[in-house]
Amino acid sequence: MDSQGATLPPHVLIFPVPIQGHVKSMLNLAELLCLSGLDITFMVSDFSHNRLLKHTTVVSRFKQYPGFRFQSITDGLPDDHSRAGQEVMDLLPSTKNITAPLFKQMMVEKNLFASETRRPVTCIIADGSLPFVGDFALEKGIPLIYFRTISACSFWAYFCIPELIEAGEISVEGVHSLS
Repeated sequence: MDSQGATLPPHVLIFPVPIQGHVKSMLNLAELLCLSGLDITFMVSDFSHNRLLKHTTVVSRFKQYPGFRFQSITDGLPDDHSRAGQEVMDLLPSTKNITAPLFKQMMVEKNLFASETRRPVTCIIADGSLPFVGDFALEKGIPLIYFRTISACSFWAYFCIPELIEAGEISVEGVHSLS
């Protein structure tokens, strides 16, 4: 890296699963990181990006952060797919089969989103449901953080499961004690 590159802030790629709750949680994280002076590339599906442009003030809110950029990528589903209800389950195989190879190609072709004013991506924060992002980070030697976007209620429920099993409130065949 040249002397100018050494003065540029770290560059974080954030990549949520293209579902509203995941995108919203990751946008909140992105804003906190922008406030810390980091450059952020927020990778979102074309479908989600279009919804953000059409239905929210998110895009204008992030204009105040010069280091923030949206980057969109296909989720592999047709434009008329609802991505709601039971059909939301179509997203995971689609992102695995369609988005994953396009993601890798985009990252390589765009030199990890480097420019004269931005370093290449120095860290990736990915949704825990996107293992192909972790595979790419490992392959390129880029630090990776898997970020789970569950709510506080969900976290508390998962956290309490061992105690519920121990108290006999949840029956799990073959599990007698967690201690």
